[in-house]
Amino acid sequence: MILFRHLLVLLLSASAFADDAGVLARVGEMEIKIEDIRASLETLDARQLAALGQDSALLEQVARSFIVQKLVLKKALDEKWDQEPAIIAKLQRARDSALTESFIEAQSQPPAHFPDEDELKAAYEQRKAALLIPRSFRLAQLFVPVSDAKAKTSSKAQIEALKVKNTSFTEIGWLAENQIQPEIRSQVTARRAGAVTEPV
Repeated sequence: MILFRHLLVLLLSASAFADDAGVLARVGEMEIKIEDIRASLETLDARQLAALGQDSALLEQVARSFIVQKLVLKKALDEKWDQEPAIIAKLQRARDSALTESFIEAQSQPPAHFPDEDELKAAYEQRKAALLIPRSFRLAQLFVPVSDAKAKTSSKAQIEALKVKNTSFTEIGWLAENQIQPEIRSQVTARRAGAVTEPV
């Protein structure tokens, strides 16, 4: 039907309709207007509206479902179904649930201006240390056991001899600055790449 083919354009149009031009369907004395369906489509997200725009059969199905719903609703109201005690309780629960959900959603939305530039700067300054990536050092070592002061003096001589012989150091690998023992870190961080520190 031509009507359904152009329905989405009409539903999303901001222009006002004359009474007759805006009527989508008439069943007895009841009229279903395009404005009625437009209001129901306002709950859909952009992806769903795009799907309706690309599939005229789906759009027609949505429109027909809305018309059927309105007819059933009219019949229920004519028969005072909304005044049945069980239905009154059910409607109250649905209303309470919708109000609660709507209220929580509204309260969880941050203000439009949040966070402002000052708040961002304050948050950054507060967490700056945690955001910094520590320097890393690739280390290798020579281990010489020392048991007393005399051995300590001789160990220095051993180390110098090993340096002269160009003995290979044992690879430790890459360590972040905060992973290196303080007494070693104080020497390593002050050296250029490839340098050998004093014995520690």
